[in-house]
Amino acid sequence: MLSKKINSLSNLILKKTHLNQNIFYNITVRKFTPLHEWIDLDYEEKVGRIGITNLGLKIIGNIARADIKPVGTQLNADDAFAQVIGQHYIADLVTPVKTEILSYNKHWLTVASILTLDVEDENQWFVEINLADQAQFEKVEGLLSQEHYEKRFEQFHKLDIHHENIENYYKL
Repeated sequence: MLSKKINSLSNLILKKTHLNQNIFYNITVRKFTPLHEWIDLDYEEKVGRIGITNLGLKIIGNIARADIKPVGTQLNADDAFAQVIGQHYIADLVTPVKTEILSYNKHWLTVASILTLDVEDENQWFVEINLADQAQFEKVEGLLSQEHYEKRFEQFHKLDIHHENIENYYKL
């Protein structure tokens, strides 16, 4: 009888541990770069989705075109995966880690339909990248939480950006 209770208790503990591990990995974490990109890290699906922040869009201006590299492209850290041509500025969007492009957001093929949307919405990503080596994101210096990103660039969110001095705003 005691043996059955111990086995039952052991199974319950194992199930609870397994459940807690699954809950942990279902979380998507959003990080920000100093280049005004956001990255949603989905550890369960082993993918990341990269987009541009609202401040990044404010700096670049209305996007006229986004040239995104093809699916399957292998990228090293700091390689451009897209070039965004905006009203005021042309910007390269880069990945912070070595990875591969798994897919791209087809909405960016018709940019005009997306301009009025919130670019920080989780559905407004440019590319989906491979997160097979999840540990490399933990080693990347400069990735910011939303709180740290907003605090670091707080003064610029409030400014009326003058595009003749764009270098002062883009990478701080």
